[in-house]
Amino acid sequence: MILTYVCLVLLLSKASPSVTFRENGYEELLVSISPDVPQENGQQVIDGITAWLTAGSSTLHSSSRGWAHIRSVLILLPSTWTEFDAESTDKYLVEDAEIRVDLPNPVYGDGPFTSQPGGCGDQGEYTQVTEKFLAEIDGYSTEMFGPPGNVFVHEWSKFRYGVFEEFGYPGDPLYPMFYYKTTWTADGQTNVLTPNFCTDKAFQGSMQDMTGGECTQKNGVPDSDCIFVGDKEQPITSSVMAAPYLTNNDQYCDQTEDNIHHPELPTKHNALCGKKSVWEVVKSNDDFSKFDSGSSPNITTTLPTFTLIRPHTASFVFVLDVSGSMEDEDRIIRLRQAVKRWLKYDVEDGVLVGIVSFADKYKINIVEPLTPIDATSRASMITKVDRLKAEGGTCLDMGLLKGREVLQAGGIQSGGVIIFLTDGIQAFCDGQNENAGWGPEDGIAGVIDRIADSGIRVVTIAFGPNAQDDIETLAERTNGKAYSVPDKTGPDAINDPLSGSLSYQPSVPMGDMELVVFQQSYQNVKQFTASFTIDQFMGGDLTIQVDVGHAFADKVIGIIQMESARITVFDDLEIDSNGVYQFYLAEDSHDSGAWSGNTTVQVNLTSEIDFLSLKITSKSSSDTLPLRTRCWTSAGSERVSVADGGLLYILAEVKQGNSPVIGARVMAYIERAGVDAPVELQLFDGGAVPDQVGNDGIYARYFTGFDQDDRYSLKCQVVGTNETNINQGFIEPKKEKSLPSRPSPTNPICCGSTAINEDSKLEPTGTFSRTSIAGSFQVTGVPAGGANLYPPGTVRDLHLELVSEAIEMTFTAPGDDLDYGTASKYEVYYSKNKTELEDTEKISNTSLLVEEDALMENTTLTPIAAGLPVEVKMTSTIFEEDQQYFLRLHVEDAGNLSSWSNIASVFLAPTSSTTSASPTMSLFILASFALFKLI
Repeated sequence: MILTYVCLVLLLSKASPSVTFRENGYEELLVSISPDVPQENGQQVIDGITAWLTAGSSTLHSSSRGWAHIRSVLILLPSTWTEFDAESTDKYLVEDAEIRVDLPNPVYGDGPFTSQPGGCGDQGEYTQVTEKFLAEIDGYSTEMFGPPGNVFVHEWSKFRYGVFEEFGYPGDPLYPMFYYKTTWTADGQTNVLTPNFCTDKAFQGSMQDMTGGECTQKNGVPDSDCIFVGDKEQPITSSVMAAPYLTNNDQYCDQTEDNIHHPELPTKHNALCGKKSVWEVVKSNDDFSKFDSGSSPNITTTLPTFTLIRPHTASFVFVLDVSGSMEDEDRIIRLRQAVKRWLKYDVEDGVLVGIVSFADKYKINIVEPLTPIDATSRASMITKVDRLKAEGGTCLDMGLLKGREVLQAGGIQSGGVIIFLTDGIQAFCDGQNENAGWGPEDGIAGVIDRIADSGIRVVTIAFGPNAQDDIETLAERTNGKAYSVPDKTGPDAINDPLSGSLSYQPSVPMGDMELVVFQQSYQNVKQFTASFTIDQFMGGDLTIQVDVGHAFADKVIGIIQMESARITVFDDLEIDSNGVYQFYLAEDSHDSGAWSGNTTVQVNLTSEIDFLSLKITSKSSSDTLPLRTRCWTSAGSERVSVADGGLLYILAEVKQGNSPVIGARVMAYIERAGVDAPVELQLFDGGAVPDQVGNDGIYARYFTGFDQDDRYSLKCQVVGTNETNINQGFIEPKKEKSLPSRPSPTNPICCGSTAINEDSKLEPTGTFSRTSIAGSFQVTGVPAGGANLYPPGTVRDLHLELVSEAIEMTFTAPGDDLDYGTASKYEVYYSKNKTELEDTEKISNTSLLVEEDALMENTTLTPIAAGLPVEVKMTSTIFEEDQQYFLRLHVEDAGNLSSWSNIASVFLAPTSSTTSASPTMSLFILASFALFKLI
């Protein structure tokens, strides 16, 4: 019996962009310029943005059948670009932008690209372009990539609508540059080598080797150096996702004859979007919800307006719960200590800070108006926070509105950050009766729109198990972040969220970023030793910090020994009034060069301590770019409802500068209150679902290890090994991107199914470690009794290759539950008729199974653990000569839930029809719909 579980809802958090779609126009499309881009070419960059998006708006209007255009654009300058007149903003950061101008990513060169970690129809993270692309928009960029408007629509469609490329990549196993097109005639099958572009008319051009001369064929197909260069002048009008460099090609493919879609092509879009046309996917976006209503938009001009903005000094307002329940589990004490620590150690001079405390409606107080931080105000705020006491009910809504009031009274009419710490639900708001949920402003739900409309970002920190359920919704709606602080945990549980809130400040150059190198919590310890590496990317401003609970403040609690290869330091572990010990070493200090390589910190305490956290941070040295990581979930801070078929995955990105770091060991740690040990989950970057592109520095894995409804907290740790490398692009001017009209050395290919190949330039990282705190998320609707929730993961990398006289089938092993565990059964079906494999309802009746006796020696179809590579060798004798066969993998779990792979194909030609070196046959192979010939 074959059962297929299909009711899954993949939650991919959207980046809460600034852009909105109103009356057929995109408003406040945000373009940010990285502070790493120098100001001296600023005018060229600004002019390039203006030219690109002006052309893009006009082309988008055409591509969308007259439905959409760009109405207004905001260009966010770095805070250091003071030579340009710009409006001040407290609302936007570089990371908020839909389009980012940054230093080149070596695997993309100067070509524009869009980060798309999600699936079909999911909004991307951002589109990135380089200074050179914009500065030379009317010359080099147009010559290389095509009309600026077409290039914009190509990238915008991926970012906004979740479509993918409709062209192939040289040598890609899943989305190849060439495929064999099969047709049926009276004489049987005919196979013609064809370029892989989804266009309305035959794509005219020539096969060329990237290094010059004619293409070399390998096993009957062009090798990985062979590209197809299209003629610039040809009557193709669709699809813009296939060849945007053609002047008249600005339409999406659809189901009509004029813009016909070819679902049989082995393109990335067909594979990820289930063979739907691009226009089909675009129209399913909310922006096009009224397209078929018969209404005709009245767009009189497609010219956007452009406004220069520049970030203002950062502003933060604490909104602190001081209700009676904050006395429980010492929450008010922990709150006071953490806020004081943030004020003393974390926030820099000049930043604007305000403080609000709230309980019931009679105890909503402004502790400190919005005030610039300096030595005097810092000390004053610490004193005021130390006096906070817990009593009264809980008016969440009034506390939030008071925080907004402090921002606006301080001159921040739009933007700013609220750090919202609470342990409870809306209750006893009137100071007398419980009236759970009642409030003058109807609780969080009653004020969330006003907070969001004010452009305020809210960082929520939920103490204990009873904080309001919609606190994560508040963070998500305001483009903030949610954190959970369980009771009976160490100081890092609250210190990390507070430190993380400072990421919502104007961006700084990469070299000024502080990186978490090592972080560990210890419980009930008297001594311990921690080891970490001061790697080649570090060396600037090293800080070793120990945090303890309030009971050990203002005490010497032991000795700390810090030892590197050339230096040893002993120090009293003297804790200040905020529970902190700190050792700081500036990059330009006398001893800074001695701190390198393997380093240990040994702590010997005078008595056992309940909770202690050790944190080591550093900046990159002045002569290198930082190696950094970030970690997040596909759901952001949104609630995941398992009962509704919801699932989520965890992602981590590892980069050195803008270069992907591959082959690292990336571990996700998922914690919840009351459980001592976190769930450990290794993330992978091999291109298997849910990872979209292999070896691009983005690691991913589904999370299915929840056992009850609860809040979960996530952090990730990255460790570099001898197998870890930086992807620096390509050694030779080859493997070029197929988007340009003619590849060049500065525009390397990326990315089909993988970001590396045999020509990639890989630089070893050596050992290193980095940590990222991602925040919290809620899971609801978890059934009791360990129900079988999820089917095995989808295999989409099924691939065939002729090895000697055997057919070798490879794929990445799925799990019993998505990509976790071990499946129960693999079955391989094959048929001469591809349609029989596409209809999974009838496949067992119309197709044949690969039996055990067809497997070669030492080969098995016994499932192995998820994430491992599978290699199965089959004898070719089960196939007839001169016939094409299609293969598909079926994977089943113990509960009879199942999934299906992509379709692979094999064609055995008569020996006489080829100059094959094989004595018996030649072989055509199709991976993910693509047909190859092997000789």
